[in-house]
Amino acid sequence: YAVNTVAALIAIFYGFTDEIHQAFVPARSATMIDAAKDLIGVTVLYWLVNHTYFRSPDRPLGRWLKSVENYFTA
Repeated sequence: YAVNTVAALIAIFYGFTDEIHQAFVPARSATMIDAAKDLIGVTVLYWLVNHTYFRSPDRPLGRWLKSVENYFTA
């Protein structure tokens, strides 16, 4: 699970740096609510994948995620 945690932390960090970047781009806005949405989205998907794909792979969502993986790795 360490690799998944690192990937989630990188995604969160990227979301925050993207908001900082947007603060300096004309016609773009950087808001804390967008950063919070990024954080919540990464956290929810991290939890969802860990609890369905890794811990309960026999449940329907776990099987579906496995089929998606097989499709892209085949």
